[in-house]
Amino acid sequence: MLSFLSVLVMTGCISAAPGSTIPDPPKNNPSVRTTNKDIENLNEKITSKSFKSGTAPSSKSVTDDYLIGPGDLLEVAVYGSDDLNDQVRVNSFGMVSYPLLGEVEVGGLSTSQAEEKIEGLLGEKYIRDPHVNVFIKEYRSKQVAVLGAVRNPGNFELLKKGRLIDALALAGGLSDTASEFIYLARGGEDKLIEIDLEEVDKGNLELLELPIQVGDTIYVPEAGVYYVNGAVRRPGQFPITPGVTFSQAIQISGGLRSGAKNVRLVRYENGRQDIIPVDLKAIESGAEQDIPLQDRDIVIVGQHAIVAFLQQFRMGLNFWPFPFNVSSGVPDVPQ
Repeated sequence: MLSFLSVLVMTGCISAAPGSTIPDPPKNNPSVRTTNKDIENLNEKITSKSFKSGTAPSSKSVTDDYLIGPGDLLEVAVYGSDDLNDQVRVNSFGMVSYPLLGEVEVGGLSTSQAEEKIEGLLGEKYIRDPHVNVFIKEYRSKQVAVLGAVRNPGNFELLKKGRLIDALALAGGLSDTASEFIYLARGGEDKLIEIDLEEVDKGNLELLELPIQVGDTIYVPEAGVYYVNGAVRRPGQFPITPGVTFSQAIQISGGLRSGAKNVRLVRYENGRQDIIPVDLKAIESGAEQDIPLQDRDIVIVGQHAIVAFLQQFRMGLNFWPFPFNVSSGVPDVPQ
């Protein structure tokens, strides 16, 4: 699951939050997709319950309680001394390199405290009664990464004390391919916190109240898939939904076509491929129990050879020596 996240990080498509680590994913925990209706309900709850003020904090506004941190870009202006006006980036040690003063430690300070510190240093040797203004042009130290099946994945700034639900709101909510789990990786910790969205949908919203810290990474995996192939009307790949069964998969793929036979389930488990014959009629009559599908299951419906040949002929597929033209009803003979 998180190998996909790691690929995104390595290829530069998206970066994890500063200082974050990507721990190993949990084992034997297949991602199951919630329904579209469930996702809509969850997104409504995320939107309505995030940011108590009703609006997301702006990355351009400076909050009184914001403390400067690594990666922030500061704009320093000294009144009456334009040659000392500069933009400086805070390094990983909380230091900035400033004209005349050299390395100045500003990490952990508010903007007003940084102003006072620079004024004091300049006033000691260089300027009489300096007036300094510090403006945070780019916030980097308070970023969290929201990756995976959300509408707008990326790095987001939580200037105030943010929560998981706030970060999800900044990412636009869950996408239609989201599974029923969210994983939170704490920066510097080699473990994952798992949040069950099914419980959230039942009203347990406190699961999304987890506080977000600097360097956290939030990952919403995409749901697992199953495949239906053979004598069905709409063969293809389908997302795993909660409780989907073998017989339901047949119906979702449009139902059986004429001549269907030899219904089987191919399942990959513990590195082994198992081929399981399935009596669909017995399941439909209630004589046998339906089979819940798992991630990467393949439903295969065979077909009588004569019926398959006649269907292909009627559809005008290629036959030796010439292709059959459906519109004219005669073979296309090369000129």
